[in-house]
Amino acid sequence: MKKPSLNYDAGIILGGGRYDENILTPLSKMRLDKGWELYNQGIIPKIILPGSNYGTYIPKATKFEKTTAKLRKEYLLAKGSVKDEAIILAEEGRDTIYEAFAVRKKAKELGLKNLLLITSERHMPRAFFIFKSIFGSDLKVYTNKLSEVVTGNILIGDEEKEYLSLVKELFSSMPETIPQPDSWENWYSEHLDFYSNYKRIHDRFHPPGKESQAYTLGAKKIKLIQL
Repeated sequence: MKKPSLNYDAGIILGGGRYDENILTPLSKMRLDKGWELYNQGIIPKIILPGSNYGTYIPKATKFEKTTAKLRKEYLLAKGSVKDEAIILAEEGRDTIYEAFAVRKKAKELGLKNLLLITSERHMPRAFFIFKSIFGSDLKVYTNKLSEVVTGNILIGDEEKEYLSLVKELFSSMPETIPQPDSWENWYSEHLDFYSNYKRIHDRFHPPGKESQAYTLGAKKIKLIQL
């Protein structure tokens, strides 16, 4: 595989959910596996892992003792060949938007400029738009076919397109340089309409009994193991 000509400072591996304190979803593992491959191919020298104590943006979500970033770091270290010092944790945020703020803050602190975004192919358009909008002119975010994770039907294309339209509408009214929010709670409270609309889209595609495959596939697997 030909190495890209651009020298990236790090790769950002976006999350894909967790079940409990110590179990990641299959989607999350797929993204981590892709980042692990790119690191071992010499394409990215460092890995940035976003992920807070919460697995979702819902205000009453379970708060885990261990952040998702730390749980994901443990997964990568267990796979081997990734150096501990090559992994950077950005332990804030509950969704792609706030994780972009967390990564921006951490990258500026460390002087990282050129970052490669790693996520699922159907999530990539929305994630790339969010990171590019939040990074502004201070940082550069890139994507290419090497960083897209093929996940089949785990994510729904039409659902992702609606999320993207909603996100574009949100950012259309924001300044070119978006200030760093004081906290997730403040950001959420200032954009309640956006998150309400986001939830309406989610619930339409995932009514009771038709939960996201990103979670139900793994749940079935775990149940079989327990039996």
